[in-house]
Amino acid sequence: SRISLSNNDAGGVADGTGTSGNTLLGYTAGTSLDAGSFFNTFIGHRVSDATMDNALGNIGVGAEALGALTSGDYNVAIGYNALLGITTGADNIAIGYGALDAVVDTEHDNIAIGTNSMGAVDQGTHADSRNDRNIAIGTSALFGGTFGSVHKDLDDNVAIGYNAMDGTGTLSAAD
Repeated sequence: SRISLSNNDAGGVADGTGTSGNTLLGYTAGTSLDAGSFFNTFIGHRVSDATMDNALGNIGVGAEALGALTSGDYNVAIGYNALLGITTGADNIAIGYGALDAVVDTEHDNIAIGTNSMGAVDQGTHADSRNDRNIAIGTSALFGGTFGSVHKDLDDNVAIGYNAMDGTGTLSAAD
């Protein structure tokens, strides 16, 4: 088990006068923080254990939450596998098992509350595709899917309720 309470983790010194402000508790939690990562809180088994690069103000609570985070900032992930795949996205909130766990890039400003809410949303490999500024509340709300290599956007949606808007991954670019 790894325990660090803001004084002996690998994160750097924010202003040159104090400690990094990172709080780590759990097996490999924040194990690869770099000198430029500050004010992060990681609690749980394998929480945020990817190699960090100046990640700021993230909170991960629950096994494997924020597991792939590298340089994303101000994300909140609470629950097993919440925001599991996010690497560089910012300002996302995921609460619940598997909430927003398939996003892997720069997705930002999303709120997913509930088991698997936005759980399969993935902007795919097209450079211009986006999944930003969505709100999903409820089990599998706005569940989504991958866009693959096709340019599609999933922006500015609100889905409330069990399975609300759960077919978003099957819509064509014209829908």
